[in-house]
Order: sequence, then structure tokens, then C-alpha cells
Amino acid sequence: MSVMPARAETEPNVIPARAIAPPAGFAVAETQPLVLTLGIYAVTFLVPAWPWLTGTVTIPWDAESQFRPQLAFLARALATGQSPFWTPNVFAGWPQISDPQSLIFSPLHFLLALFDHAPSALAFDRVTFALLLLGGAGVILFFRDRGWHPAGALVAAQGQAGAQIGAAAGRKARDRLQRDPLAGRLENSFLPA
Repeated sequence: MSVMPARAETEPNVIPARAIAPPAGFAVAETQPLVLTLGIYAVTFLVPAWPWLTGTVTIPWDAESQFRPQLAFLARALATGQSPFWTPNVFAGWPQISDPQSLIFSPLHFLLALFDHAPSALAFDRVTFALLLLGGAGVILFFRDRGWHPAGALVAAQGQAGAQIGAAAGRKARDRLQRDPLAGRLENSFLPA
């Protein structure tokens, strides 16, 4: 058995505090690009999303036939004081708590169901787009945390949030939204992913 002896001549590598301290005025200089980046992102997100946010159009297909009934059940269960964890409406009963599409663990959908006992398609669409907006903002904050360029953050945030929506319901964004109103599940889950 061989044991490597400790080297006495090695000293710990200590970085002086002045080398890692942020420069004077750092907080102001970093906050201004963040606010500008978030502002540009909000405008470039909200303009193409406007038809959905105003109710001119609605997110079609699965969002309407699969997810909105889940939200209606959740709202009805909360309004009547019943448990939203089990539904008697599917087969001989179904454990809603085990279904990731039940919207129970989506904080914004849960709040909508809690305060609106009959959520409309417009309210459902607005919550879905709010989640997309928050997901893109999260991407921007991630880029800022890593020290990456704000322009890259804008491109990545628009891609994550479905900026393709602006091209008159581009197929890719439309298909994504129809299948999954919980786009960006990491941003809207009570539980860690």
C-alpha cells in the first residue's frame, strides 16, 4: 500500500479580495442592460401574441379539447370544496394528482382555477402566454447569470417562448402550444424538476 506524502512546500492558492470584488458602479451598469433586454423581450413577445391576448383567436385543438376541460374540472372542484386530486369523470375514476396534464401543479393555472370558477378560453390563453413570457424572462436571467451577451439572451428567450407566434400562427409555435400549454415546465412547477 502506497500513500502519497503531503507536499509541505505547496501553499493554498488564495485570490486577493480586490481581484474578485466587482468594480465600482457594477450594480447600476448591470441593471440597465437587464431592464433594456427584458423590455425589448416583452415588446417583441407581446406584439405577435396580441391576437391571443385580446381574444381575437384562441389556442386551438388539444389546448381546447384536452387542457381546458382539466382546468374546468380543477376550478369546479375548488369552487365546490371537493378534492381536485381524483375525478370520477374519467373511466371509473382517475387520479388527477398523477396526471401531469391536470394543471394542479401549475401555479398560474391553479390560481386561475381558484379565483375564476368557470375559466374562459381567453383566460386560459392569457395564462398560457404569461407562462411563455415568464419562461423567456427566465432564459434572459439565466444568460445574465452566466455573463453571456444580452443579444443571445433575446434570441434564446424568443426561441424558448415561441416567438414564431408572430408569423400569423406559425406552424411550429402553434403545434407546440396546442400540445402543451405548460411550455417551460421548469418555470411553472411547484416541485423541482
